Order: sequence, then structure tokens, then C-alpha cells
Amino acid sequence: MIPRLTHLVLGLLLLAVTFATGGLPMRGSAAELDEATWKKTRKQARRLMSQPGRRPEKIKAAETLGRDDSRRACELLVQWTLRSLKLQQGPIAKELAETKERFDKIDKLMRRFYKKMPPTRPEDKNGWDAVRNKFLAAQRAHDIESAVRYTLGEGFQRVRNAEAVTYLIDEGLPGVQKAKRSEEAQVSIVRGLLQQPKKRVLSTALAMAADAKRSKLRILTLNWFGQHKVSEGFDPLVRALGAKEVAVRRAAVMALRGLDDNRAVKPLIDALAKNKDQLASEIDDALHWYTGKSFEGSAAVWKRWWSKEGAAWLANDEASTDRHNRRREALPGGTRVRFYGIPTESHHIVFILDRSGSMKEKASDASIEAKKKAKEPKPPTTGGGEDEGAGKGSKGRAAVAGDTKMEVARNQLALSVDEISKGVNFGVVFYSSAVQVWKKPPELAASSKGNKKAAKDWFMKLGPEGSTQTFAALMKALEYADTIGEDKKKPRTGADTFFLLSDGSPTNADGKPLGGDELEKQYKAFIEANKLYHVTVHTIGIGPGHNSSILRRLARDTGGIYKAVGTR
Repeated sequence: MIPRLTHLVLGLLLLAVTFATGGLPMRGSAAELDEATWKKTRKQARRLMSQPGRRPEKIKAAETLGRDDSRRACELLVQWTLRSLKLQQGPIAKELAETKERFDKIDKLMRRFYKKMPPTRPEDKNGWDAVRNKFLAAQRAHDIESAVRYTLGEGFQRVRNAEAVTYLIDEGLPGVQKAKRSEEAQVSIVRGLLQQPKKRVLSTALAMAADAKRSKLRILTLNWFGQHKVSEGFDPLVRALGAKEVAVRRAAVMALRGLDDNRAVKPLIDALAKNKDQLASEIDDALHWYTGKSFEGSAAVWKRWWSKEGAAWLANDEASTDRHNRRREALPGGTRVRFYGIPTESHHIVFILDRSGSMKEKASDASIEAKKKAKEPKPPTTGGGEDEGAGKGSKGRAAVAGDTKMEVARNQLALSVDEISKGVNFGVVFYSSAVQVWKKPPELAASSKGNKKAAKDWFMKLGPEGSTQTFAALMKALEYADTIGEDKKKPRTGADTFFLLSDGSPTNADGKPLGGDELEKQYKAFIEANKLYHVTVHTIGIGPGHNSSILRRLARDTGGIYKAVGTR
């Protein structure tokens, strides 16, 4: 009995150690590759890291490398990440820009000749296809490198070896920071470091939170303070409320809410008076969450409340215990844009619309009938109706006109663009097998009459074709949110709200549906990337074939609204 009891005790101790280390073995255990596998993986990595394409081989080698929990693996992960960036930002970027320019020219010419449709004559179609395929090949090469770096980043997040962590802090990250255009590599390493126990990386996190020159790393650490309720982060978070970059201030607001420290109320009230638009609304929401009070976003009223009642409220723990359970009704007015019935008060918006081949399918009977009755081929001046998801019994709201889902979507977008309020900046993205943008990121257009007309002239000509690269479109749209690193003397606000429309399921660059691990990987890659910007994503699913699961998750995980349209 004694030997059995001894084995049982040892087994329980081993299980406890496994849980204590996050379920990942430490150095000297099975987490290190055997020498033969290591040498083979190292040779493959060095051979592949400077070659474009080769996705399956690269992903497999990167995954194997990421399972080696050692300093040697971290050194190679850093080297490969930098090589991948250099390859993508150098020859691949050049090839992509050149092939896109050639394709845009021939596509514009052919569509003018064929009246907005792709060419049909064999000699024209062959030339159009050849240029298009080169462009898509360059786009695939670009996307492959992004996917490889995401896999390499997962390797950094699996590191638990003390020697490897010390290398990343003392040598890996400082070395990468000296390389040109290496910000993405820095972000990958810091994401991994922030997976470590707090005591290992707290001093590094505090230093990054105070570094105004590296805003993306600063945002990651601010997020970490809030997510893990790191009380030592309170002062850095308060200081970040005064950062020049809006993205840093937004991260500080959300992290202070996550920190759940009542001392945050006074700094948030002070910040409310210095901010506007979407960020002011988010600060007001955070104050409501803390206090249960609603003052319609008025900084003056919040200040009066604090001067009269703040000290008493702060001292009364019992009174503030249930504050998070109070829910505020939506404030009247303030809506600046509405798309498919979803409102937003944002001043910086990007519309992201699916134009895949399935969008040529028949629209609802109500939209088809509305088009027949329309005197002109344009949407009615009222929004809503069946195709906007208002449902049966919706009074005073007409269906948006159109014979196909694509036509209805374009008309709905035209309606929303027309209604954009003064002071709102917007962008437009359409996606299928490739991603097309109206204005090159990060530029958002002001809501002038000229810009509205130019946007409509551009997207009303687009027709349905190709597959559904949803995540490529979302990642491209994030470039409109990325104003970090621009002229800090004249900082500008990037996009903080997306409207994403889709009628199907996401596909890869080859047009094949994403499923299982690949779908989850691309989803997580976007969510991780968005942690730098905190963009709200509202999602609209068109017809019964859309992927409701993904659209619901996107909206839920970013604080947006999901709406299903035409699913009856």
C-alpha cells in the first residue's frame, strides 16, 4: 500500500506543478525538441525564412519551432520574424503594388468597354485573367507572411523557460527595436512576454507603459494592466489619459474600467472634458459603469457631482458595490450614421461590404417591388423595411430597392453615405477574392458633398464576383485605425467603428472556405490585432447562408451589434 500511496502523492504533486506553470512544461522536459528534430527544424527555418510562398512548409516549421521552449528557439523565432517582415515589406510589397496597379488599369478599361462587367471575349478575358492572377498571387504571398508571423507569435506566447524569457527581455526585444520597420516584430515579442507571471515582467511592463515613443507596445501593456487587474498600473494608466495619440487614450479608458479601482472616477471626469466624439462617449460609459450615474456625457455636470458627492461616494463602499449592475437606457439623439438600422455616434467609420459571387442572388420580394415602383434607379429617401431587418409591421419605412443582394447593399450604403452628418470621416472597403478600398489607408474622407458623390460613384459600379476574404478585409480596414507613429504634433483620430456586411462564410486566398483551426486562427489574429485599436465592429449578415456564428462573435468581442437580414 505504501508504494501505491507514494505514487499517488507524487502524481498529485506533478499535477499541481503542471497547473501552477500554466499547463506547460519547463526547461529540460518534453517541451524541448530532441536534438535530431531541432537540427531538422532549424535547417528548414533558415531555408524557408527568406523564400516567398511555401505556406504549408513554413507553417509546419514555425509550429514545430514554437514547441521548443528554449533560448535557442527564441533566438530563431526572432530572426525568422524579422526576415519575414523584411521579405513582406520589400520584394513582396513591391510586386503587390506593381501588379495591383496593372490590374486596376486593365480592369477599369475592360469594365468601361463591357459596361461594368468582366470581359467575355476569349482574347480579352485571357489577358485580364493573366494580370489578375499575378495580382492575386502577390496578394497570397503577402498574406502568407502575415500568417507565418502569427504562427511565430504563438511560439513567443508559449515560452515559459526562464532563460528564454530573460533573453527576450534583455536581448531579443532591444535588438529588434534597433531594426528598421520592426514594430510588428516588437509587438509579437511583447504579446509573448505579457503571458508570463506578473513578477517576471512587471518592471518591463511599467517601463513600456511610460514609453511615449513606442505607442503600440504602450497600448499592449495598458491592456495588460486592465485585463489582469495589475494595481501597480493605476498611475501609468492615469498618465496615459493625457497621451497625444487617441488610440493610447482609448486603451487607458478601457483598462481603467477593467482595473475596477474607484480612484479612476476623478481622472476619467477630468479626461471627459478634454475629449470628444466616440472617446468621450466611452469615457461617459466608463463613468456610468463605475457610479451608476447618467449625466448625458456632460463634463460640467460630472464635475459638479464630484465636487459635491465624490468624496462621500468614494468612501461609501457599500453604495458603490452594485454600481456595475445598473444599466443605462440609450441616450436620445446623437446618432450620426445608421447602416442597416444599426446606429453609431462615431465620427470615424469604415464600411466593409461583401461583393462575392453569391451577392448576385435574388433580393427580397419587397426590394424587387420597390425597384419596380421607383421612378429613378436609386434608393428611397427612407431607410429600413424588410431588407434592413425592420421586420414585419414596420411602419413608415420602405424597403431599399434592388433586384439582387448586391444592388440592395450598394443602395443601402448610398443611403447611409448620404445621411452622414457633418464632421464625420468615413472610408469604404469592398472585398471578394481581393480587397478594394476607395481611399488608401489610413486616410478617411470628410463628409463633404464632393466626397460623398465620389464614394458613391466608385462603389455603385462594383459588381459581385469571387470569394469571401472577410478577414483580409478586416485586417486591411484596421489600417484606417492605425495612426500610431504619425506626426505627434498633429495627431489625428483613426477609425473606431466598422460596419461589416457579409452573405457567406470566410474563405482563404484560394477561394476555399475556412474551417476548423484555420478559421479560428484568422479570427484570433484579427481580435489580437484589434487590441491595439479597440475598434467596435457592427456586423450584418445577409440571407440564410451567412456565417452567423462568426458575425455574432465579432460583434460580441468588439462591443458591436449583430443583425441578421433577409433570413426568413
